[in-house]
Amino acid sequence: MDIEKNKLEQSLRNLVEENGYLLIDLAILNRKGGKVIEVYIDNEAGITVDDCAKLSRILNDSLESLGLIDVVNRLDVSSPGLERDLKYLIQYKKHINRYFKVKYTESETVKEKEMKLKLIEEEVLTFEKDGKEMKLNFNDINQAKVIIRI
Repeated sequence: MDIEKNKLEQSLRNLVEENGYLLIDLAILNRKGGKVIEVYIDNEAGITVDDCAKLSRILNDSLESLGLIDVVNRLDVSSPGLERDLKYLIQYKKHINRYFKVKYTESETVKEKEMKLKLIEEEVLTFEKDGKEMKLNFNDINQAKVIIRI
């Protein structure tokens, strides 16, 4: 990550957190029309279109005063969506009783399972697979995605 992105990410992270959200990811893209900044936010309650619009206005107003980017042609603020991995423990809370594809480390071996999240107690997540419970410490989870089942 270059210095420009580091400075921008820290400044935006502070603004995002001051407004009650969590910065999940930040991308600076060079497109034909100029620079595009993509900001992905989340919180425990979930993100609405109004949340994205509100934060977009706040960040847009602040980008110019930061002086970190010459020209930004577009700023996109959105939730990470279900196609992205969950990065923070707080993101799991709204997905209790949903299925996950989880890669985790057990005894120095990386394993992968599809399981249903049943409970979160501090940093321990309880999943269920085939009627059996499995407890994982959040720090042992390498990658986790919500699976949509119909």
